[in-house]
Amino acid sequence: MRIAFLLPLILLVAGCTASGEVVNDESPDLDTLLAEELANVPEPKPMEEELPEEPEDLPKPVPDPCSGVYCQARTMICPDGILSTCQEQCENSTCVSCFPSCSGHNAPCQPVWSCLPWSGCLDGISKRTCIDINRCDSTNDKPAELAGCTIPEPVTPPTNTTENTTSQNETNETVNVTFAIFLSAIQCDAPGNDAVRENWPGEWVAITNNGTEQNLTNWTVHDADGNVYNLTNFTFPENWTILLHSGTGDDNATDLFWGKGPIWNNDDDTAFLVNATNETVSELSC
Repeated sequence: MRIAFLLPLILLVAGCTASGEVVNDESPDLDTLLAEELANVPEPKPMEEELPEEPEDLPKPVPDPCSGVYCQARTMICPDGILSTCQEQCENSTCVSCFPSCSGHNAPCQPVWSCLPWSGCLDGISKRTCIDINRCDSTNDKPAELAGCTIPEPVTPPTNTTENTTSQNETNETVNVTFAIFLSAIQCDAPGNDAVRENWPGEWVAITNNGTEQNLTNWTVHDADGNVYNLTNFTFPENWTILLHSGTGDDNATDLFWGKGPIWNNDDDTAFLVNATNETVSELSC
């Protein structure tokens, strides 16, 4: 390589012929010639690093709408004691309900009924809805969903004597005032077992308005044990009776629900109706 190219120069510098005679004593020295020759040799080019080819555009991943969504497992004990389970599935970020099945079990499916509270009395009929928790597709032993009912006859409202100091003629006079809104009836002992939540609405107290429409904001109903129901934002139609039930249910034009229960002692309790100025305007015992 480089040595092969420099060999004639070396011989020339040595000043020798083929016979070994000196040709020129004034020839440059060997070190100078080598330095010049090396200076003229081009530097080797560095190898170019091959870059990897850029990949073609790949489609962007579509986000999973169900990522991070946890769906529950539903269970049910079948009539033969076997636990049936199904797993809810996620679709478009929403869990789709499933219903455990008791099909294929040896014991026959036995309905287990759960009933909502009775509705108010309307046209002599009270209603409720009962569903079979086991979904046996059977009406065996299904409780009644319709029952006859009557609204209690109102009792005679109490009277009170008060002094009117705001008459237009600015004279004081004593007048008899009849309370238009009063407690007209009470059912302290609900049918059935008080330990069963569905029976609680069977106890109630009736509130009657014999006068014109009244707003009962800040009026309350309470018992002797400190259970209080607030009639806030309730407008009482004229000549109307409404039942205030213990337990839970949907309030409507004829029925209100306390939200807890049981409220009244079965054989000895008193209901109090208190107005917005904290005056007891009516009380009724059972």
